Amino acid sequence: MVTTGGSAGVGGWLCKDYPQLQPILSLVFGPSEAGTVAGEIVQAKAALKKKAVGAVTSAAAGPGVYRVRVDRVQLDPKSFTLGRTVDVQARVRRVGADDVETVVWESRGFGENLAVVGRDELSASWSNRPFEVEWRRGDRFMIEAYDGRAGLFSSSQTFRMARRDTDGFPLTSGEFPLEPDGRIHPGTDPSRNRVTLASRRAGDSPEGRDDPTPRDAPSPARARRGPDLPAEVAERPILLR
Repeated sequence: MVTTGGSAGVGGWLCKDYPQLQPILSLVFGPSEAGTVAGEIVQAKAALKKKAVGAVTSAAAGPGVYRVRVDRVQLDPKSFTLGRTVDVQARVRRVGADDVETVVWESRGFGENLAVVGRDELSASWSNRPFEVEWRRGDRFMIEAYDGRAGLFSSSQTFRMARRDTDGFPLTSGEFPLEPDGRIHPGTDPSRNRVTLASRRAGDSPEGRDDPTPRDAPSPARARRGPDLPAEVAERPILLR
């Protein structure tokens, strides 16, 4: 029991916490081997702890449903023409293992984020607009930041989060660089193009789901009858008199 650990939690770590047990090990194994046995038990304990932590971490970052927030997007103003009005927007795309691409979140529906280059900071936050997305092994995600006001007479500048080589959920919490797509303006500072994410695992993926519609697909909304009327207003019959 002393050497195996048992239910009392004895072993090498007890020699550390309870030095009075060291003579017992010495009597059983001898002075030289007692220290070796204690050391091996300590190493076994550390290895078991490492595996347990790894298993918990893997489960927490494994496939499932995740709740994600795009807390902040910041762009380098030198990537745009001085004096131009920029509408800072972002979107999240998912590319499944079957190479089917879908937009799982788009900021444009929440309004404009206008800033004048050279006067204002080119940044936006959607901390109050979280979304849930289901992630399976093999799914890839792309985050894009862009100017929502770019049109026929102005070039569009897009910034993308670099692809991350990870076995876990790709949109983990943290700050990540955004790389410009296409021509880079002279004098720009790429390090100023950043996106900050906050995410957590919200649950397991639904099992045995027959509905091919992804969990994060927007549900169809009924057309509004006016700017102040809710979409859920019941239809009324037309009365003919």
